[in-house]
Order: sequence, then C-alpha cells, then structure tokens
Amino acid sequence: MYLSRRELMRRYCISESTVDRVIRIIREEDGKRYPVRCDAIINFGGRIRIKDSVFHDAFRFRDLIERGIAPRFEDRGVMT
Repeated sequence: MYLSRRELMRRYCISESTVDRVIRIIREEDGKRYPVRCDAIINFGGRIRIKDSVFHDAFRFRDLIERGIAPRFEDRGVMT
C-alpha cells in the first residue's frame, strides 16, 4: 500500500518534519537498500506516495541505516 505524507503522520503519530527526514533517507537509499523494482516512492502530479513497508523500515532503522549497519531490507509488507 502507498501512503501520503499526511497519512504517514497520522499512522505513526509523528510530525511532518520527521516524515520528511525519513523520506530523505528513502530517497538516498533508493536503488541501494531499496531495490528499484520495489518502487519505494511514486510521484504523480507533484504528489508523492511512499510504500508503507519501505517507510516502516526506514523509520524503524533510520539510525542504523545512516551508520551503515542496518539489517538487510526484505519487503514483506507491514503488519499493523
């Protein structure tokens, strides 16, 4: 499932700036941690949607990702 920034703010009870920081991590890791075939972020008409499993991974492991020691990403979807 793909979610908007606002939906991510509500689902994770986080601020807009935190969502933006996580999206920045996803963009930096797109094609590296998150395979191109994964379609981590889609953009249409200036509006972006982020794949929920990718956002969950980047949010959960953001410190480890930035340090280069995060466990491997496996796209299994998000269990909520």
